[in-house]
Amino acid sequence: MKIVVLGAGAVGSYYGGQLARVGHDVTCFARGETLAALRARGLEVRTPEGAFHAHVTATDDREALGPADWTILAVKSYSLADAIGRVGQTEFAVVAPGTDAVGAVKLAERFRHAMPTPELRAG
Repeated sequence: MKIVVLGAGAVGSYYGGQLARVGHDVTCFARGETLAALRARGLEVRTPEGAFHAHVTATDDREALGPADWTILAVKSYSLADAIGRVGQTEFAVVAPGTDAVGAVKLAERFRHAMPTPELRAG
């Protein structure tokens, strides 16, 4: 599968690395020092169980992302509008474990304001 990771910080890199490790085609959207490090050294994931390197593609060019089977949006909540605008995907799901009802409503509102014509469904 083709996976795009928006936000190659700790969370995005962990999931992107795990998916690349098992053979998926992973592209990380990153900027600055993170982009340079991913391009130069690849992705190193360290967990209590050990460390591994994963090969991922890294870019800061939205057009280079292309279509994806799945997009992982792993940015801070205040960066949602910018991240959604960069990708422009037409359909996606949000998984927010540990988020209470109040937090989920706040998150949905941020999506609603960030997207031109959102269709939000609770699940």
